[in-house]
Amino acid sequence: EGQMWSREAEEELLRQKLHPSEVKG
Repeated sequence: EGQMWSREAEEELLRQKLHPSEVKG
């Protein structure tokens, strides 16, 4: 399941954790 995880999705999660307020829009 988590093996099909792409780096793009991981970066998106990191961005949401870094600044979830900015990823709101």
